[in-house]
Amino acid sequence: MKKLGLLIVSICTILALTVCVDASASDLSFVFDATNAQINISGTLSGEPGELVSVLIDRREEGKEAYSPDNTPDAFFWYQANADGVIDVREKIAASFLGGRYDIIVTGQADRQKFTFVYVDKEAPETLALIDAINSATTPADVEAIVLADGNAGMLGIDTEDADVTKYLNSAFEDIIALRETLESKEYTIDSFIDNFSVIIAVKMINDGRADEAIPKYSAYFGTTPDEYRALDANVSEVLNSMLKDTEFEYDKLEEIYTEKLFVSRVKVSEGRGYLQELVLSNKETLGISLTEYNDIKESARYKVFEKMYDKASSFGSYSDIKEYFNKAVKAVKKEITDAQKESGRKPSGGSSISVPQLTPPAVVNPNYNDASEIQNVEFSDIEGHFAQDYIKTLASEGMINGYEDGSFKPDNTITRAEFAKLVSVIFEITSQDVQEYEDVKSDDWFKPYVDKLSGAGIVTGYDGKFSPYDNITRQDAAVICLRISEKRSAKLEGESEFADKADIASYALEAVGALAANEIMNGDGTNFYPLNNLTRGETAAILCRLKAALK
Repeated sequence: MKKLGLLIVSICTILALTVCVDASASDLSFVFDATNAQINISGTLSGEPGELVSVLIDRREEGKEAYSPDNTPDAFFWYQANADGVIDVREKIAASFLGGRYDIIVTGQADRQKFTFVYVDKEAPETLALIDAINSATTPADVEAIVLADGNAGMLGIDTEDADVTKYLNSAFEDIIALRETLESKEYTIDSFIDNFSVIIAVKMINDGRADEAIPKYSAYFGTTPDEYRALDANVSEVLNSMLKDTEFEYDKLEEIYTEKLFVSRVKVSEGRGYLQELVLSNKETLGISLTEYNDIKESARYKVFEKMYDKASSFGSYSDIKEYFNKAVKAVKKEITDAQKESGRKPSGGSSISVPQLTPPAVVNPNYNDASEIQNVEFSDIEGHFAQDYIKTLASEGMINGYEDGSFKPDNTITRAEFAKLVSVIFEITSQDVQEYEDVKSDDWFKPYVDKLSGAGIVTGYDGKFSPYDNITRQDAAVICLRISEKRSAKLEGESEFADKADIASYALEAVGALAANEIMNGDGTNFYPLNNLTRGETAAILCRLKAALK
């Protein structure tokens, strides 16, 4: 949007520009920023690309004619809309403006809109005298008499033509006195009076269940903008408005209160514990959460903390509630793990990655392991009794996966996306002439041939130009790859299965998880699937052996 200049024009020009027609494309929003004495107008008027728009500003006076030779406007601007027909007006009120009510008429090629605002001349002796009188008032009735005397409301920035102001005006006078006493000086300045009066009206609207009207109107006092508020998810907005309605506000902490209630609202409507986990951990400083004890929990079991929190999320009302329950959930999970360890070293029974420690870094699949002639060790020291014991031996005997130099296999260590790509491309003999380049897969990386085969065959796609080869692969992503392999083998797995943590499964993985569970290739613990858990080496062996058998 381009401002074309401030013009002093004749009345005939003004009249020609302000012909009123039926609005058809108007979608303008108007905000008068009293603190900075600035007019903000944005949106579309006629909606025509590059249209010329006039903005006329005129002060109302009793008995004054509208737009006559004796009533030229106080200000007049030309603006040009951008290619989308959008205008964005940001104009400071000139120092020469007198206090009072002003009309703004915005006129385009086919439409016109009118707005009003009250401007306070903060240096005017009359205005300063009114503030002195309010500071001397001892009762709400005294304040009422001062404000409602002819012309005084406008000089104080109070818009008595605003329906919301009118509705709450009488009940606001008592708060004006009370708030004055909370000020360090026990006296208002013109700025603090305007701010406190606006806040009083906003809070009364909110406590009346009208946050959806109050927040956009008085957004600056809440540390947001009308557009930000209106862009909130509908569920978040509904919960937020309900929470604000029942909030006992401290007038000097509106922004802090709004920010806290907004965050808590997002927590309360979390669509699964995975989102909740991300929300809490990324805001740990704000919540005052220490991760010391949380980090003591093995990585594969940390999801349990947020599983417990998710069940209680609807009861949270503050940062402290979230922090308190996070700490309780951490202690509860740690106790569960300790109790489980006391039960004679019991191992998990199934393809789940939920109860085993991960104390060593991920093992590397040897890129040279392609046939049984290269086997160095098929007997491992740490797989006896493990649910994946037989599967591990099968893959090791075929030269697909190896152990560590100390003779261990570490079945509960995680596996990277690159390692998983190597395994599936070799086991299922994936071939493709097509190659999709990834910015994080270099020509000399040992895993590039396997990633190339899988991406060329459409089995892996990466994200945003990256494959993320060194990231641990999640259970749900492994499920998706397995389903695509079955499709390439013309034996697509089908079926459905419900898990208690279905809300945590990404939409792109729902079909794959259901199909693999229905065919008993991936089964979680029978109740939960744990889609965001990192896949372990033992699970990988079990899953790929089962898939291979299913596709014969």
